[in-house]
Amino acid sequence: MNTSDFTEYEEGFAVRYYRWAQLEYIKLVKSNCADLESFKSDNGWLFRAFMRTLTEKEQLLLGESLLARFHPEARRVLNLKPSPESLALDRRCAVFRSSTFSEYDEHPEKFSRSLFVSRRNLRNTIMTQFKAALGNNSYPIRLNDRSGDLLYETPCGQFFIWTWFDFGSPDRALSYTHGVFRFSAMAGLPVNRPIFGSSHFSFLSWLGISSDTTWSYLTHEECVQTGCTVVGLCRRFIDAAPGLLQAKSD
Repeated sequence: MNTSDFTEYEEGFAVRYYRWAQLEYIKLVKSNCADLESFKSDNGWLFRAFMRTLTEKEQLLLGESLLARFHPEARRVLNLKPSPESLALDRRCAVFRSSTFSEYDEHPEKFSRSLFVSRRNLRNTIMTQFKAALGNNSYPIRLNDRSGDLLYETPCGQFFIWTWFDFGSPDRALSYTHGVFRFSAMAGLPVNRPIFGSSHFSFLSWLGISSDTTWSYLTHEECVQTGCTVVGLCRRFIDAAPGLLQAKSD
């Protein structure tokens, strides 16, 4: 595929990804933001709290601005122009998110560290659930217990989807993201940049809520259910990827 063809292909992907994200956003609204229930702080929690102040019509209208901002290539190709009403809701959302705090963030002294799941237990939970959900379709590339991260690779036609889980940051319990590559990590190539620029894909980013999908606090009781949620979100993107990428089967 030459450069001009690949540029056209990337634009096509951007539009397909945007259209898919639109449907995902509508599902979120119709489900009363059920997929955000596992977030007890940070952007996922803040967004869900703000959505509760809006009517369903306003929630859907807000999506115009959020999706256009987080899908810039589709915005350019499709000449997307959010309505003034959508932009006004977006500004209200930003003010709300900058002035509202979860109980975890506002009163951390109430929560003993012993309540929160350990990095090792959370990591083992994700490993078990990811394997159960994806089986032999995905395989581990890096299982770094010391740095606290996991990396899996899933073949998708002529592409490879990488899924990262990060458990090692001091300010968060868990984050995850996907990248799409032209080559397998098994190829041992020194340079293997993600296609579609530096794009990374995760639940909150495809919805236009946040560039990172992060859980800062997870208790022992929340560990298994949140693990199911995270792996389910991973599978949602991986299952959609063949259509989004128009990947060719062997």
